[in-house]
Amino acid sequence: MGCPGLCFTMSEQLKIARALKAQGISTIPVSHLKIPLLPWKRYQSELPTDADLERWFADGKSMIGLVSGAVMCIDFDEKYAVGILARFAKRAEEVGLDYLLGDLLRQRTKNNGFHLVFRCDGQRIGNEKLASRPPTEAELAANDQVTEFVMIETRGDGGYFVIAPSAGYELEQGDKWVHSKSGSHEEQVIKDLLKRVAKEKPGIWTKIVQAWRGVSE
Repeated sequence: MGCPGLCFTMSEQLKIARALKAQGISTIPVSHLKIPLLPWKRYQSELPTDADLERWFADGKSMIGLVSGAVMCIDFDEKYAVGILARFAKRAEEVGLDYLLGDLLRQRTKNNGFHLVFRCDGQRIGNEKLASRPPTEAELAANDQVTEFVMIETRGDGGYFVIAPSAGYELEQGDKWVHSKSGSHEEQVIKDLLKRVAKEKPGIWTKIVQAWRGVSE
């Protein structure tokens, strides 16, 4: 049975969720509107069972939400500020932090925004607005209840974000990690899966083999 957008077979989607669980990372099923399909707060402190993952992802219809915490992202919303990531990158270069952007996993979102994904084993951050703008006159005319549009925000403790291979999400940036030596069996499972998918379905992801560098380092 098909589904809208980019879909993967049951086994591929389920293996991604199980491999992340093996790294101590919870995933949850979300709708194509990015809304959790079940009460999910408990998975901030406990992992889903294998039976949970199979039940959630068996039919391939649900998108995968990564419960953030040690793994988090900076979310750039290009629909509210076209070119915001490029402006961020330019500023990072000006202050000597451009090398960090090259080390982060970059994911393109379904609305042509971007996630910069990383793992931090130190002090965690929550969901915080980093940059916003007021609505234009035209935007206020369309919706007089809106007070601001968030251009950049973090997805950390207390949140989640959608990840590839969910429909409309595409992993970008780099292709060296998948060929490097693995630090664990679980990490190698992820690499083998990504190499196989890239071989069987060339071009379906943009440089997919970078995939979970941000969550396995």
